[in-house]
Amino acid sequence: MRTGQRRFTQVNGGRREADSSPHMHRERRRVGGQTWHLQILGEGPPVLMLHGCGASADSWRGLARLLADQFEIICPDLPGHGLSAAANAAPSLDELSLRTMDLLGSLAVTPCMLVGHSAGAAIALNLCLRSHLQPRAVVSINGALRPLQGVAGSVCSPLARAIAQSRSLARLCASIASTGPVLDRLLRSTGSQVDEESRRIYAALVRRPGHVRATIDMMAHWDLVPLANSLSSLSPRLLLIAGAADAMVPARDALWVQSRVADSKVVVLPGLGHLAHEERPALVQAPIMALARQTGLVDDERERRARVATGL
Repeated sequence: MRTGQRRFTQVNGGRREADSSPHMHRERRRVGGQTWHLQILGEGPPVLMLHGCGASADSWRGLARLLADQFEIICPDLPGHGLSAAANAAPSLDELSLRTMDLLGSLAVTPCMLVGHSAGAAIALNLCLRSHLQPRAVVSINGALRPLQGVAGSVCSPLARAIAQSRSLARLCASIASTGPVLDRLLRSTGSQVDEESRRIYAALVRRPGHVRATIDMMAHWDLVPLANSLSSLSPRLLLIAGAADAMVPARDALWVQSRVADSKVVVLPGLGHLAHEERPALVQAPIMALARQTGLVDDERERRARVATGL
């Protein structure tokens, strides 16, 4: 799949839109009643990158451009998030996994590697465990893979479901979250220090009631217990990247997952929070590329050519 064109074209029923970068295009694609917005860049073995709950494909912009030297990067907005239309059914983990498989089928792509952040990591693992997708490797970045315990687990989903079912409450949440002080507190609660561009992107997202409603709806229908009970069956090699300063998903959760997956490794990044891939994309890229070399997805010659092409 070539991705360097900067013009409007029709490709397999999807509409490509011009983008400011000569190496990336944005595409809207309708698959099985679901309209997706996705970003595609680079050439090489395909890698699917899945953002977390409440984010969008734009959250990958730094890391995706680094990986695009070696891979074709596919970054969709999850249903209801960013510029993708809302899900036609309750956005449970299994439902989003099925819709993602439909998207991959439409693109005629079988990813060699899956990269997921937070809830996106849960979708990536579920694609392997439930949808029988078998990439060489899976990367979890601050993956939200452990079921909530105690009061939080019993209260959060019903509360989120009640808010998601009310359009007026979703609009109210969007209005509150989009104010400067509240947004800044939300971002600080991740343990990350993001740049102004990231802040601007999140500010634009939380101003959209539909995006906020989709975020809450996803939280309301999220059940990680079946996934957690199946982790020992995971076949692809698993890399668990954890930010030591993550205030949302503790780094110890990565160790909990590692204890259940035989072929897995944990890399803890000091000083980085939940949005580590946005704070320091190059630090996150390094262990991913090491994994790619270990699993035969890139070799020294291909990497050398990529460095020459980019002037590194």
